[in-house]
Amino acid sequence: MNLKLRWLITGGIAMSLLGIGLSIIGDAVMNRVEGVTFAFWFLEGLAGLILFNSGIGTFGKAVLLRWQLDHQNADI
Repeated sequence: MNLKLRWLITGGIAMSLLGIGLSIIGDAVMNRVEGVTFAFWFLEGLAGLILFNSGIGTFGKAVLLRWQLDHQNADI
């Protein structure tokens, strides 16, 4: 798989993870305000934070891939 395709896929996955994670966190906050049991909103919020932080890490990888792509093209 070439570098540009890896960058495009990694960036798309990163943005998806960030969005899904934020949505789940928002839903957990709404459940907490509505008075749902502690275990439910806590675990839901935890899952959202895990997804969001995975998205941040994946986004960092996409930035590195883009940097490699730019420097690879500069050498040609």
